[in-house]
Amino acid sequence: MVPQSSERRSGESMSNAPGGRVSWPQPQNRKVKVARFSTAVQLIRTGNLRIELHNRRRGAQRHLYRRPLPERGNWSVRRINSLHTALPHLQNYLEIGLAKGRTFEHVTLPNRVGVDPNPQFNVDSLPARTSVFVATSDEFFASVSDTFDVVFLDGLHTYQQTYRDLLAALGVTPTGVILVDDVVPSDEASALPDEAVSLATRRRLGLPGKKWHGDVFRMVMCLVDHHPELAFRTIVGSGNEQLLVWQEEPGNDSVPVDTDVLDQYAAFSFDDVFGGGVPASFLPTHESVALTDAVKILSRR
Repeated sequence: MVPQSSERRSGESMSNAPGGRVSWPQPQNRKVKVARFSTAVQLIRTGNLRIELHNRRRGAQRHLYRRPLPERGNWSVRRINSLHTALPHLQNYLEIGLAKGRTFEHVTLPNRVGVDPNPQFNVDSLPARTSVFVATSDEFFASVSDTFDVVFLDGLHTYQQTYRDLLAALGVTPTGVILVDDVVPSDEASALPDEAVSLATRRRLGLPGKKWHGDVFRMVMCLVDHHPELAFRTIVGSGNEQLLVWQEEPGNDSVPVDTDVLDQYAAFSFDDVFGGGVPASFLPTHESVALTDAVKILSRR
């Protein structure tokens, strides 16, 4: 007679145990298994599996994927790649502010240039046709001679710096389009230009999350008031709000406003601007409509 073990294997029924409580095995989530399998297949097909395994190692310095995986990207990736899908002749991409490179690595434009004074990934082992400048945006724009089709601005979250970056980017994107991140803060705390102060304010006010957008919205106000030569749309309703900008007429240079004029926008608070929602002057537009508008213009250039 074989003795019965007093221990039960995980998932095994206890229906035969006297007075025991029946515990049925739990079926694994099929969708999760399919998603994991699909991800593994994508990583293998794109040659990214070794990179993925390396990046998961504790303490390992992050490496960029060898080839983009757009499905794993965020709303920025979706919007940038939608422009590329609609206009496959777009070749040259510039990103200001890289952090860990999670947007940069999934962009499908073939020639990619990134700029960041402190990128959080290995810059000595980059994918083909990819360059990274370890520098500030001001330093980069002072020396660059190349032109670009799409530019993504996600650098320092102050309106003065973003304004400088935008006007400099327009100079190297004469017939292209620029996407600017963080133009609509989620609340008063996220609108503070200093990240540490913003996060401390969130904790003090009991606000959830770690959202920080800075005061980039003040740059949009300046565009509304002083730059009629630019066309733009504020993308809303499908992820982080972003500004899509292009020149009304190629070659019509944008002249920066004087510093004292730009400084005046510091007086406007979050509540002043967004007390009634995103102001109409920001031209809030659904993502698909904003992208369609940009594609129509770019396709004629």
